[in-house]
Amino acid sequence: MRSSKRFLAGFCVLAALATAALAGAGPALGAPAWHVQTISGAPELAGIDFVDPRHGWTVGRAGEIWATSNGGRTWEAESSGTGADFNAVDFVDLNHGWAVGSGGEITATSNGGATWTPQTSGTTEFVTDVSFVDASHGFAIAGETVLKTSDGGATWSPATALPSVGKAIAF
Repeated sequence: MRSSKRFLAGFCVLAALATAALAGAGPALGAPAWHVQTISGAPELAGIDFVDPRHGWTVGRAGEIWATSNGGRTWEAESSGTGADFNAVDFVDLNHGWAVGSGGEITATSNGGATWTPQTSGTTEFVTDVSFVDASHGFAIAGETVLKTSDGGATWSPATALPSVGKAIAF
């Protein structure tokens, strides 16, 4: 199971614990603790993805992309080469990732964020989310359109039907 899905599952568990605490039930024994982390100089952030407990990326306004290799204790800015407002980021491994946002912006890295390369989405709609199955096959949401790629994002096209892959596509 990919880390982003584990993160989502963990988030749901923590949300349930928070709801229970607000309803008067105490926190469960051994419940994970949240720690506030600040990324100095970062604007408003919108999306985050971790590929393992140590390596993650977060994106936000004005083309900001930040990476951590120590579980979020420290973050380093990466140059996206764009001023687009990013909304989401997805990595399938330590090298291959995509960030999406305003104006149909999709940008990709194949070297762990050392460089980011714009991709042609074919839309000017705000791209709100992105999810890749592997380094070649992915989907993005742009307005009311689901975009798909089978070549790592070199080309994107509207999906006429979603594939039956035996599992839900998580956005």
